[in-house]
Amino acid sequence: MKEQGREITHDDLVEALRDAHQEILDFQVKLAEYEWVESALRKRTRELNERVKELECLYSISNCLCRSNANLSKMLQDIVNIIPRGYQNPERTWAQLEVVGESFCSSQFQTTSDSHSADISINGRRAGALTVWVLAKPDSMDELLILPMERALLQTIALWIGKIMDIGTPNQEKPQPSRWARTKEAAAALIRQFRDR
Repeated sequence: MKEQGREITHDDLVEALRDAHQEILDFQVKLAEYEWVESALRKRTRELNERVKELECLYSISNCLCRSNANLSKMLQDIVNIIPRGYQNPERTWAQLEVVGESFCSSQFQTTSDSHSADISINGRRAGALTVWVLAKPDSMDELLILPMERALLQTIALWIGKIMDIGTPNQEKPQPSRWARTKEAAAALIRQFRDR
């Protein structure tokens, strides 16, 4: 065999095949690296999207808590309706709040076999519970049903509700600031607490 006037030997062909094989191996390594980076970026993007949903949920609830003229029952119902939006599958998530003899459920409420809850404490005593029910997707075998940050979200919301209920039952021994001022102070303190976690 000749290449531009030069005879190609068997050794030349073997060397060219080795070089081509090494290039293929190098490309396979690079492809595996790219696939790993792509997978890591997808995972991180998904995690960040979940944190955005949780923060938007907290923001909406803090806005709800800061309405100066809101009826407490309406405020609690609004909060329960907002909670599913903070979860990874809002359309398959429902919330229920039971506090001081009242019960509030998110729209189209249903119970499932998977749930988690947080106690509501008022004046240092358990006064109820906030429960979130989640329905698994049929094709999500390897997906966590309730994320760790969703658990922290529920704990934070339960704490906020307890604080707002505390504000609604002022201590008679000392003069109290207006309900609006107390609500704003409590919401701001709780947002700082959640942000610092």
